[in-house]
Amino acid sequence: MELRFVHPSLTHLDDLDSEVLICSVWSDSRPSHGVAGLCDFRLGGWISHLERQGCITGELGETVLLPGKPRLAFEKLVMFGAGPRASQYLVLGAKARAALRGRPSPELADVQAVAVPVLAHRVVVTYKAEASGVRAADLVRMVLEGVKKS
Repeated sequence: MELRFVHPSLTHLDDLDSEVLICSVWSDSRPSHGVAGLCDFRLGGWISHLERQGCITGELGETVLLPGKPRLAFEKLVMFGAGPRASQYLVLGAKARAALRGRPSPELADVQAVAVPVLAHRVVVTYKAEASGVRAADLVRMVLEGVKKS
């Protein structure tokens, strides 16, 4: 299976040619936004309904598998809980790095520099991937490589 990453600001789900879409859900963000929000819209609010019922919490380590077809272009939607603090610490870390370099505001390079230490311990690698030598930090780096500089 080919592994590709899309930018979190993706706006058109139909442009994806994939069997599975994996996206994050934050425990402190209701309703879901970003890619999860787009999927929720296409699924007629089903993700929001599951969040209200407590079936999807966004807590760190949570994994939820939902069918994608027929309303989504892909077979499966995998949502993983990213917890509440990852995005906050990415921003704080990037701001601190920019300040240490004498800049008043962070740049993309600052976010990328702190991403591995902030996110790697939040990624759970399957036993199969781990046996193949894939580590959580490697996955975070792969995501970073997929982010285009604008």
